[in-house]
Amino acid sequence: MAESMVKTTQLTPEGEAAVGRIAIWAAMAERNLVDLIRFLEGADSAANKKNATLSGSEAVKKNRKLVRDSAVLLPDERNEVYRVLDEVRKLLQERNAVIHAMVGTSARAGVATFRSPRGNPDRTLTVDDLAQLAGRLNEFAWQLFDCQILVARAHGRSR
Repeated sequence: MAESMVKTTQLTPEGEAAVGRIAIWAAMAERNLVDLIRFLEGADSAANKKNATLSGSEAVKKNRKLVRDSAVLLPDERNEVYRVLDEVRKLLQERNAVIHAMVGTSARAGVATFRSPRGNPDRTLTVDDLAQLAGRLNEFAWQLFDCQILVARAHGRSR
């Protein structure tokens, strides 16, 4: 069975697992983006439901605007949140190029080509490339969580 999957997707089981981790950690990052909006707005969970439908890029944009307009964040805190948001935006774009693509063959051994119908350029990636992307998404999903704590502390400081 595993052999037929390799022929179908051109990925090894390790590559398929890495793609799964990319999806898992990107979902966590997107959830943390929405939760960060709630912390920045000072809203409760019920009021934050409308933000749950935002795409990742829309959530990044809304967070950037809220950070810019925040009366409680210090300049270095603002810069830290911007840094994390900028990296998450890039990582979610990389995720899109993998998750929304058809996986095909490559002339290079150990490499799969990801062909996107959405206008993204074709990308050739190794299992290590996929694993690194998953790892970075994990890292920055947690950094978004840290940004929530930073904002909560800033709100507490301003009371």
